[in-house]
This record gives sequence, structure tokens and C-alpha cells, in this order.
Amino acid sequence: KSQKRMEGYRQGFSAVCPITNEQIGRAIDTESLAKTAMTDVLATLAGKTKIIVVGINGDAARGALAAAQAAGREGDVWVSGQGGEKPSRDLIRTNEHYLGDAAYFPELYGATLVPAILDLIAGKPVQAQLPIEPAWLDAATTRRAPSASPPAKLWCPSGWASSRYARSRRPSAPSSCPSRACSATST
Repeated sequence: KSQKRMEGYRQGFSAVCPITNEQIGRAIDTESLAKTAMTDVLATLAGKTKIIVVGINGDAARGALAAAQAAGREGDVWVSGQGGEKPSRDLIRTNEHYLGDAAYFPELYGATLVPAILDLIAGKPVQAQLPIEPAWLDAATTRRAPSASPPAKLWCPSGWASSRYARSRRPSAPSSCPSRACSATST
């Protein structure tokens, strides 16, 4: 899955600009490991002024940006991550070199999965894939988004609870819902 996510970046980038001096590291998913790895990469790119770093998550992107700052090369490096967590959204809003994140909205998974689970319990077929639509978060879109994670949308017999994000697809509601299944809450 990680390779497919990163391949999407590569395909998108190469569609508009030739990739030169591509360096592919192992998947680094913590900020401190990314900072260490990027420090080493920057040493191999002395004199380069247009360095684009794409991370498997926001931690990797933030670590790469921190390494650039520590090396006095923040002006040479632009980053993008995946996830759209609060620490990344804060940097996206305030640092022009953090271009944005692909956001997956895990807080909305329940709104898609719970109805499917209830359909399975009722013996109804369920799609093989239940996608959550991702979104691009950049400085403009994060200014409109809340700084804290929004509550999940929950389906109950009365309908869908509202959410500050309306990006997720609403699956068809099951015909019956055990009353306890509707007592779930999200904080």
C-alpha cells in the first residue's frame, strides 16, 4: 500500500515535470527518523535549490522540513505528506514550504464501515471496497478546516449526524439498526 501511495506522487509529478536526481529511501514514518535521513540526503544535494520531498505521512514531511531548517536550507526544500494531521495542518497554514497533505479522514471511517457491518450482520451483500474520498489540504483549505479533528459522522435510524467535513461518501443505510449500534460516540 505504501508503494502505491508513493507511486501516485511519482506519476503526478512526472506528468508535469521531469524527475531528476530521484532518491527513494525506505519508508520513514517518524519525524525524528525523517529528520536524520533528510540531513544525510541534503549533504548529497549541496548546491541544489529545488528539492521536493514527499513523505508517506505528515511525520516524514515534518522531519524533512525540520532537517532543512536545521541545515539553513529551508528555502531549497518543499515538502508534502499524507494524512493531514493537526501538526501538519498547522505547518501547512504557516510555512509556505509545507505545500500540503493528502488527507484520508480516518475519523470518517466509522460512518462508512458501521453501515456495512450492519448489512453483513443482516446477511446483505457489501461492496468489496468501501472508499473514503481523500482531499488535498493546502494553506487555503486548511484555513477553512478546523484545527482539531472533526467528529465522525455516525449513522443512526434518525439519519446521519452532521460533520464539519462532507467529503465522505454516504453508503446506503441498512434497513434495520440494532439500538446499541447507534450509541457510539466520537471525541
